[in-house]
Amino acid sequence: MFKPPSTTYCLLDNTDFPIGTAIGVPASNDYRVGDRVVLTPEGAPILATPLAFDTTYYVVGGGKGHNFIEVATTETGAAVAI
Repeated sequence: MFKPPSTTYCLLDNTDFPIGTAIGVPASNDYRVGDRVVLTPEGAPILATPLAFDTTYYVVGGGKGHNFIEVATTETGAAVAI
């Protein structure tokens, strides 16, 4: 689950993490470049490597109006390859 301020979106399975840098989200999302996101586990999830739970990431691509986001470990960093 990503939790930027006032946004929550559950990632249901590994299809949300295709190979590359994109993380699938609904096109109706409200993520914007620069938003901080944290992956929070619910149940016993398996997370795509190299992402980590309870770590702050920054949206660096996609977002509002797109059906994906890309995240980096810093605000201006390169998107994390999944």
